[in-house]
Amino acid sequence: MLISTRGRYALRVMIDLAEHPSEDFIPLKVIAQRQEISEKYLEGIIKLLVKARFVSGLRGKGGGYRLTRTPDQYTVFSILQLTEDSLAPVACLEQDAPVCPRVSICRTLPVWQGLDRLIQDYLGHITLADLTRNDVCGNDYVI
Repeated sequence: MLISTRGRYALRVMIDLAEHPSEDFIPLKVIAQRQEISEKYLEGIIKLLVKARFVSGLRGKGGGYRLTRTPDQYTVFSILQLTEDSLAPVACLEQDAPVCPRVSICRTLPVWQGLDRLIQDYLGHITLADLTRNDVCGNDYVI
């Protein structure tokens, strides 16, 4: 599994909106500048987020985007699932994949099913609220 640029950028946009809660809409230009991402590239990503009702948009003066729910109601998994073709570790576990003719004798299937569950569970338990906390930095280990 390799997370695409589109998936990573969608997550950054959602985090940006979560970190800047406001009654006002945030212009895409502002988000693009803060995240150092091309506004043109973000236009396609924001369309996906609006279509899925993850964000709402307003056109014109004072327009922009904002979250439709509180940050704790979005998971990393839900955002990536929206932007990625698949998060499955192998093709046979993708949604609507044809049944593999080797399924009854496949020695590795349990490994891939376990990894798939781990991915879904791990990413499904991390919310935007978690990612906006200042104490989440990834360096919480001690040697």
